[in-house]
Amino acid sequence: MSKIRDSFLSEFNLDKKNSQNSYENYLYTEIKLGAVNDFLIWYFRKTDNSVDNNFYRDLMEIYSSEKWHPNSVEYYKLTEHYINYKLNIKNVKTKKYYKPSIEKYEIAKEYARENIKELYTENIKRLMNE
Repeated sequence: MSKIRDSFLSEFNLDKKNSQNSYENYLYTEIKLGAVNDFLIWYFRKTDNSVDNNFYRDLMEIYSSEKWHPNSVEYYKLTEHYINYKLNIKNVKTKKYYKPSIEKYEIAKEYARENIKELYTENIKRLMNE
């Protein structure tokens, strides 16, 4: 996945930094985090969803590593993974997904990045009310 990701970044000349809200950063975010999200799907299929190993923890730190484009679908998906990861740590569990709840909302308010926090938390609230 990383070879394909890097070839796309190079092909589209996206290996340099661009402003956070630029179209180039949108593409960069989609490609870079798309590879992470695809890897996480594979990881959950092949493991026991372990969240306490260093590899998984380091993978989750990608979430905070750069200024991702706030309108990226892949960024939103990684936010979901990251909030579930934080819930797993808090609850000492290994779930892939937590349904919308007050607890999830509170963790999202605490840990979601500022440029996606409002969208993500409002979506949790909307889903809790359905």
